[in-house]
Amino acid sequence: MRPAVAKHFEGKRLPLIMAHKGGTAYGRENAAETVRRALAHKHKPDIIEVDVRKSRDGVLYCHHGSIPFGVFFATFFGLFSFRTITRLVGPRDTLADVLAAIPEGTLVYLDLKDPWITAADLAPLLINRTGVWIAPFWNPRWLMRLRAELGEAHAYAFNRPVFFPRRVAKKLEGQADLIQFFRWGWSRRIIDAIEGNDIACHMIEWFISRERYLASLPLSRYQGLFFSVYDLSDAAELHAARNRILPQA
Repeated sequence: MRPAVAKHFEGKRLPLIMAHKGGTAYGRENAAETVRRALAHKHKPDIIEVDVRKSRDGVLYCHHGSIPFGVFFATFFGLFSFRTITRLVGPRDTLADVLAAIPEGTLVYLDLKDPWITAADLAPLLINRTGVWIAPFWNPRWLMRLRAELGEAHAYAFNRPVFFPRRVAKKLEGQADLIQFFRWGWSRRIIDAIEGNDIACHMIEWFISRERYLASLPLSRYQGLFFSVYDLSDAAELHAARNRILPQA
């Protein structure tokens, strides 16, 4: 793994703890105040994950939407101004406000939902900030373009569950620092081939029991990299359960 990315894990226990949508057990999804409450929890997260969208008037704001219909309708929000969006779905925080709530030393995972988000949009918000993971949803060309324009100081994740991980990893060699895929691709042979090319592997938790999921993580040298949770107490329980299944982990 690139030295700039390896620094993100120094002194931290793997898998890392990710507060998904900022940690929705503690408030509104993707809100700065929710992030502050999550960071004050006794099980402080290593990573704050937020969903980033872009309004018609160029505002980067944080919103995911309910599954499945809220996410579907949110794909059309780019047609509206930020002010109109807040009228439609209620108060939303800008990415600038959320980043201001995250201190240096806490990793930030930016799940970019709108493909019209550009490096020029992100760059002013990321000046002098380290520990940022750029995770454009779905499109490998978008990832490559952002990396070329934002540079090597950040980490880049292919933010889409893939069915053929070695094929995707080959395409993204030298571009992505992380890809995520389903349990049926999670084998020593596949993981060694991918992580041998400096791409970390993360297993999607769908279609698998908790026990099998936890027992499978050590196949990755990065232990699957992170637990994605809404309630940080769940991450502590996951760590404890994994240690019961694999006392040597």
